[in-house]
Amino acid sequence: KYRQEIREFYGTRLLKDADHTKLESHVYKLALETISVEKLEPKIIDWLKKAKIELPHGVFFANLIKKAVLNTQNYLFEYITKSLNPTIHSYIDEILLGTNDSTGETSLTFLKQDSGKSNRDSISVEIQKLHVIHGMNIGSFVIPLDISPNILKFYRRKIASDTPEQIRSRSKEIRYPLVIIFAYLKKQEIIDNLADHVINFIHKIKKQAEKVESALN
Repeated sequence: KYRQEIREFYGTRLLKDADHTKLESHVYKLALETISVEKLEPKIIDWLKKAKIELPHGVFFANLIKKAVLNTQNYLFEYITKSLNPTIHSYIDEILLGTNDSTGETSLTFLKQDSGKSNRDSISVEIQKLHVIHGMNIGSFVIPLDISPNILKFYRRKIASDTPEQIRSRSKEIRYPLVIIFAYLKKQEIIDNLADHVINFIHKIKKQAEKVESALN
């Protein structure tokens, strides 16, 4: 009785089935931008307050966010999977995740290495990495445009922290999309690194030339 009177006083109401459907759709759109619980929960609370709906108790928020995050992952992974073919699958399993007999490492481990100082060797290594990724022959539209880079970075970290054995042990529905996300972002990073290396390398050559010219004069 008192709760109902309080609701009437503040003009609030309980969450209805129709509200829940709208809220799920809203949270799913939010989850395309971020899957951080700390960021999603305040936005959900804000939506409920604007709709003048009493905040639910218990595990409501946790279940709602968990479902949205899972739906986002399914959407992303299924989208990527549809863009792949058996040739790309084989390249991932045999080239990226297969152990090189001479080095004992995988090509994916090679791709994970940080870019070194700006010199000829670093530029050469970054170009080699780019060749490895180009060998996958994935298109520019392999990632859905409505997925935030923050989401992609979250899944990239899973690959970055996993060993080749852990990645190989994942199901193909998870393994292939994760590797594609890693390669997609790594390619962008390599191009940025190459641009920085070339600029720094040219700057060094220019400084050396200025020193030589100064010494001659």
